[in-house]
Amino acid sequence: MHEWRADTWFFGFGFAGEYFPIDDVSINAQTTFLLPATGIANSLDIDGRYYFTQDKFQLYGLLGWGYYYRNFEFNEIGHLHKHAINVGAGFLYKFIDEIGLEAEYKFQAGQINTSIFRLGVVYFIN
Repeated sequence: MHEWRADTWFFGFGFAGEYFPIDDVSINAQTTFLLPATGIANSLDIDGRYYFTQDKFQLYGLLGWGYYYRNFEFNEIGHLHKHAINVGAGFLYKFIDEIGLEAEYKFQAGQINTSIFRLGVVYFIN
């Protein structure tokens, strides 16, 4: 998946896993490695998703927790640790039973206060 953050405009790539404890409700964990010009930046998100549709085109809403870490090089700030509450929505389109495309918009409220847009290819393991 690729991620674009509105506060920094960092480009990143990441991995996610999703588990369905009951129909229409899932727990999604995502980690993203962001690519700033100097230093490192990472994020971790754990979200609950509710799927409104279960066809080829799946629309969902989400609510969860986010964590952002940034280590600066050549800067007296040093590093940042920020927590947030995630609120957003997304969709998933299944091309075939094993492969799909996912797009997600998320607002992180709290210490971060930023918008995130994610776009990714999904591989389903049943």
